[in-house]
Amino acid sequence: MACAILGADRPAHNLASNDFPTVTPVPVIDGLVADPHLDLDSQIAILAAIDETGSAHLGDLMALLGDHPSPGQAIQALIREGALIVTTTGLLDAHSQVARRVTPPPRKAAAPSPQTQNKGVQHLKVVAPEPDIFFATGIDRGYFAREPRLRQRGIYLALYGNAVYVGRSGDTACRLAWGAHLRRNGLPDRIIAAVDKHQALDEAQTRTAERLAARMVIKHPDLTLLNALPAGERLAPDRYEATDRFVTAFFQRIERAGLLTIGSVQGFRTTSNTTLIETDEIEPAPEGHGAGQLFTMESCGVTANARIEDGKFWVLADSQVRRDPVPSAGRAALTDRQDLLHDGGLIPEDDHLVLTVDLAFDTLAGAGNFVAGSRVKPTIWRPLAHPAGIGPRP
Repeated sequence: MACAILGADRPAHNLASNDFPTVTPVPVIDGLVADPHLDLDSQIAILAAIDETGSAHLGDLMALLGDHPSPGQAIQALIREGALIVTTTGLLDAHSQVARRVTPPPRKAAAPSPQTQNKGVQHLKVVAPEPDIFFATGIDRGYFAREPRLRQRGIYLALYGNAVYVGRSGDTACRLAWGAHLRRNGLPDRIIAAVDKHQALDEAQTRTAERLAARMVIKHPDLTLLNALPAGERLAPDRYEATDRFVTAFFQRIERAGLLTIGSVQGFRTTSNTTLIETDEIEPAPEGHGAGQLFTMESCGVTANARIEDGKFWVLADSQVRRDPVPSAGRAALTDRQDLLHDGGLIPEDDHLVLTVDLAFDTLAGAGNFVAGSRVKPTIWRPLAHPAGIGPRP
């Protein structure tokens, strides 16, 4: 079942009536656009391509329909029926961009000002993100498109045994129903989605929620993470804490309901940081150095030690980390820092921070950026002999 078509209440943006030939309207059937130029296979292909990134160029979509006799007419049928909108301005050409039309959340009336009510007991209503949770088997994922409350930002878990893919979307229903990425490892055993009951979760918070959900999977004793740790966003402390509460409540509720228990997964193996990766995708150790090699670095007034283990570069507990980073450190270093400060992985000490856990990185540069709080070269790490007492904590 494809996604329900919403918002077909006005013509597509910037299109004149003579841009495409006029055809006799055909009724919409059960959520699909019925048009003589648009067969079911073509519609699914167009929507799936857009859902991969959220938008697509007309030229790319027309190339996708290479065998179609009138690919432009097929795409125009979706625009005319309100399923897609043109998001760029100017003349319509191959570079014009189209996206799904998502019905905006209803606008809430502003709460009355406390100053205007000065009699009796008053109630201050605080709206914070609260998870609204839906789930289905992988084979039934098309039914997500029938739930209107899922036509908003949200996060989701796709369970393959005890392996979990964590994702997010601006239109959760369509991402779950049509996202081709959920078929790459076979259909999931179960898909669990969470959106905000109050529709107060913004794009930056959704990105952070995706990262926090992935971290929850990594920390879970019975689960392994199937995809890479998402980048997330850097938020103000109050917004970060509200997002963290949203994700924590999500996991607590699905754990109590037994939704995280499926079974074991085959064809994958786990690394020591519990991230699930395919056996042939392990990144090699830094060139010229093998497992167990120790490193040290000094920069910006801090000193850190590291070690190669399981194909990763581990910054070791008790290493010092720069207290005040600069933007050149990169998003990954800044979001890692925010996560660790929130859950005790980093603690303040004198004029720097101290790492309380061993932390894995894919590259020397990523580890150096995190420690120094600015962009550094990989050569800042110097190999050293194996002194007693240095190594990853069990």
